[in-house]
Amino acid sequence: MTNTITDIHDFWFGELASWAQTDRGLVALVVLLYQFSRNIHRRSAQVFGGDARYGVAHRDVIARFGRFPHRNAILGRTSSAAELAYLAQHGAF
Repeated sequence: MTNTITDIHDFWFGELASWAQTDRGLVALVVLLYQFSRNIHRRSAQVFGGDARYGVAHRDVIARFGRFPHRNAILGRTSSAAELAYLAQHGAF
């Protein structure tokens, strides 16, 4: 392990993936990943490493679909076949 934000995220998410199965667990996972990575990289540029990674991922989804497909159901929008395929493979953020 190279002690980067990505490695930390991958490690913790791999170990605690079952937390993502419930709303409370997902919130706990987000808080843990966010706070843990922020604290171990305090006072360094790496503190923002995870932000950039997620920003790029979000930008790519918007560039591809013009919207976030994972929000379609809650917003009453019909998903395209491409969006459904993406969600089946990648899930939501």
